[in-house]
Amino acid sequence: MMQEILDRMVQTLRDPQAGMRDVLRLDLPAGARWTALGLMAVASALLVHLGLMLSPPTGPTPMDAIFGSPLKTALVQIVALVTVSWLIHVIGGSFGGTGTAAGAMMVVVWLQAILIALQLLQLVALLVLPPVAVILSLVSFGLFFWLLTNFVAALHGFSSPLKVFGGIVLATIAVVLVMSIILSLVLGPEALSNV
Repeated sequence: MMQEILDRMVQTLRDPQAGMRDVLRLDLPAGARWTALGLMAVASALLVHLGLMLSPPTGPTPMDAIFGSPLKTALVQIVALVTVSWLIHVIGGSFGGTGTAAGAMMVVVWLQAILIALQLLQLVALLVLPPVAVILSLVSFGLFFWLLTNFVAALHGFSSPLKVFGGIVLATIAVVLVMSIILSLVLGPEALSNV
């Protein structure tokens, strides 16, 4: 089972759209998709906290409220993953995409699974050769956008990854602006002044 997952990851890195289409063809039932989403959130939260233990911040950070405990981090991760899944489905559909909500969730789960594998590599590098961990984090950042762009294109049947990437960038800017406004209304502008 694990070897099959690793083989799919390698195939996905070689050809992200074909890899994503293969994952979508699995047509997992809703319970399996939600379980996978929960597992990705928990695994990611545990790896974040393991990373913080190996390389603790030097002082308080604006993210302390989120990273206060693995449970909090996992809950924030679940909300974020569900939100991103919903945005992929709704925004893609509004531009003529043919993907389903179930498919959008699989895009998020598969992307997260690959990023978790990279996160594991980063933690090993952090222990063995810390400068390599920094390089891996930069590679992971670029890979995130490259994979997300291709996964969304595969899900919705879009032919132009460049247009999909542009849509992702614009949607990200819009979400950040809306979240900043909401947070400043809820927490007050002074709470965001150090972010």
